[in-house]
Amino acid sequence: MMTRSKEVNYENSGIPNSLLDTDSYVRIVGMGDKCVERLIKDQRGFISILVLMCGMLIFMVIVPYITGIYYGVKHKGMQTKAWMNEALEFAAAASNMNGDLDISQLDPDMAKQYFSIALADILDGSLSNETITPLNTDYYPGPIKITDFEIVSPGETLPNGITARQPGFLATIEVPLLDADLPWVGHKTISFPITNFAVVKSNQLAKK
Repeated sequence: MMTRSKEVNYENSGIPNSLLDTDSYVRIVGMGDKCVERLIKDQRGFISILVLMCGMLIFMVIVPYITGIYYGVKHKGMQTKAWMNEALEFAAAASNMNGDLDISQLDPDMAKQYFSIALADILDGSLSNETITPLNTDYYPGPIKITDFEIVSPGETLPNGITARQPGFLATIEVPLLDADLPWVGHKTISFPITNFAVVKSNQLAKK
């Protein structure tokens, strides 16, 4: 009975005759797949560490940058609100020189004019059509717009949920507080609304 030789046949393909057997070939290929799978499993730890390190690096760079932007915007917003409140209180007093607190006697147009002029002066800008263009664009990268100005009667609810007990004026401005290069977004200039309320005070007590 003749058997297949296990020697190498270099004349045809240079592959051992045993590899020409289908079962042997499948076993060898299967061993190769297992080796690749084992190699991938061995590298999982390294890949996990690499991904973790990249994530930590991004976190350490992006988070402080975003935090700095947030506190910069917050500080600028609080400062602008304080300046706005100063201008609004001046307008509430200047437009009510007769000291009458009767709501029908209040002049919102005059108060708005006083407010606009005072705010433009405080912010060091030029006023035109309810828009204040700052002369120093380093602090405000764009124009400040006066978007709303109205009388508030006693008993009305203010935007912060508090009920007004005295008549006053409610003003809203739109201020560009953010001008920065944001990650994955690019350069953006974003404006935020700021609202303030000032009561109208009577000067009749001071005259007595």
